[in-house]
Amino acid sequence: MNKELITNDDKSIKQTASTTTFVIKVLYCENASVQGYIQWLEDEKTVPFRSLMELIHLMEEALEKEGKGLVKFRSWEADEA
Repeated sequence: MNKELITNDDKSIKQTASTTTFVIKVLYCENASVQGYIQWLEDEKTVPFRSLMELIHLMEEALEKEGKGLVKFRSWEADEA
């Protein structure tokens, strides 16, 4: 996180949050589909993906593992706020 971009209004952002970094290499982009590789730098893993949906799933899984359950994604289940 770039400290220069944090303003006084952004005090709710905690500096202690872990950073998850991905390198994405797209090899093919055809017929509204993408294929390539995603590398998770912190875990030193590289996995091929066959669609945008699979890429998003891999990133979501890594964020859930890295955050140890702290990452809450939107779901179809109605959650009372």
